[in-house]
Amino acid sequence: MIFTNKVVALMNFCIGGGSKYLQSQLDGLKEINSIPAYPLKYFYQFWNEWKKKDKNKKQILDLIIHHHRSIIDSRRLKGFNGLTTLGKNKNKFIKLSEKKFRYNFLEFIKKRNLNSRNILLAIHYAYFKTKKFNINFMKSLLIHIHESSEFNMYLKKDFKDSKAIVMVRDPINYFWKRIRNDKIIEKSRFDRSDNILLENYGYRSSLINMFYGFKFVNNHFFRKYLFIRFEDLKSNNKRTIFKICKYLNLKYSKKMSQSTFDNKLWWSDKVYQKKNPHKSKISDFNYSYDYKNFFKYEVLTLQFILYRYFKKIGYKNHTDSI
Repeated sequence: MIFTNKVVALMNFCIGGGSKYLQSQLDGLKEINSIPAYPLKYFYQFWNEWKKKDKNKKQILDLIIHHHRSIIDSRRLKGFNGLTTLGKNKNKFIKLSEKKFRYNFLEFIKKRNLNSRNILLAIHYAYFKTKKFNINFMKSLLIHIHESSEFNMYLKKDFKDSKAIVMVRDPINYFWKRIRNDKIIEKSRFDRSDNILLENYGYRSSLINMFYGFKFVNNHFFRKYLFIRFEDLKSNNKRTIFKICKYLNLKYSKKMSQSTFDNKLWWSDKVYQKKNPHKSKISDFNYSYDYKNFFKYEVLTLQFILYRYFKKIGYKNHTDSI
């Protein structure tokens, strides 16, 4: 299996964004493929518990099916990923044969040691084989780990020569929009049960989300991996995809101009209140009107703390807009 030695991680950093959008443009390619969205986002958290209990391979498989059920049926995926409204009529989802998935998983893992690296490979092997995807053409396996902390703590240790695409977006511009998104998600998922909590801690949560990932990185992280600005992916999509192709040594395909999962049209999720990903404009993601919610010293403080990061990524000074 060619893909076992070449892994590409996909994640967000700081206040990131657009990782599913980018993943959808790489869907179904012969040279690189992935399990749609990020059903394995919490894999390492579970694995750290499982390995303490001396489970055998069949027991681990049972736990995977239980805790990561959406790999088999995308309708079971928690979160807002648009995987239940796929296709032209927005009524498709992704479902695999559990029996075949189990067989393919055990076929891969039976002669290998039971560790997190081999389990991740077994999951992907079983997924692709069950979907009848020809892995012989694959140059790389894309793993949407989503969180940079999970990548830096675990995934890059399992796959030491992995490449990585790091999605970022302007953290100050998106600061208050993220808080509004949290409120929309809380309303639709939890029926406002945490409304007061979010009202009190939304600001702090946005700050934590902005800075948490820095705890697990060093200068090597910023030098080695490819950083893609969400704004560039929206404003000049084709040029940005070409940049990614060069980094991954992929041949550009017109297929990349569409957003699909499992070769079915992907429309994002209605919770984000946006149009079809390819029909939305970069101006739809400009939230500079939110700057009125900041005191000027807040923005000055954030920009001072993030100065080197802004310089690296190429984000502008915001204080002139306040």
